[in-house]
Amino acid sequence: MKRLPPPPPLPIEALQDLQAIEEYVEQALRDCNEFISFSLDYEKASRILRTSIVEALRVQLDYYCALPNYRAVWLPQLLQDTIRSFLGLFPKFISGEQFSGEMLETATEYLKIRFSQKPTTGDAVTSAKTVGEQINRLRQECRLTTEELAERVNLEVRSVQRHVASTSVPYDRHLRAYEQLFSNLLNKKVVINKMS
Repeated sequence: MKRLPPPPPLPIEALQDLQAIEEYVEQALRDCNEFISFSLDYEKASRILRTSIVEALRVQLDYYCALPNYRAVWLPQLLQDTIRSFLGLFPKFISGEQFSGEMLETATEYLKIRFSQKPTTGDAVTSAKTVGEQINRLRQECRLTTEELAERVNLEVRSVQRHVASTSVPYDRHLRAYEQLFSNLLNKKVVINKMS
């Protein structure tokens, strides 16, 4: 059987976000562990894990889906690694294996929802009238600063500021870069309409 190439390493910011999630999970699982009986508050642990697995996947997918070489075949490996990582956070003498099926089910449901969203066309970008307004609304929806947007589409910050302010119309190649980035980040097809 041919082994699939692993996903590329995450950037420092994403790793820091994942580390914060894992630290929260580890502490929260410790808090629901009753040391005297070595038992675990199952409902509380389940809520913590279900919420956190979705957040951990969101952090990773926000990065990977924005890559031009994104591969959907990475999803099973990301899912397996994330669940394995969470199982390693349980306190000593308590196995988290009983939660693996529940985490897998929650993660699968999250992925279905995330990847089944309808495409956004230029008309649905809202009722934005100019290219700049469309870019700005999409930037805000993706929670990017102007500086982050400029870095991601490989443009000068000043150029992006002019595009967003509608004082300059982006070249077609820049529009395609914006569309590709927003499509990847929002997990739906985005088309920016050129308007007069």
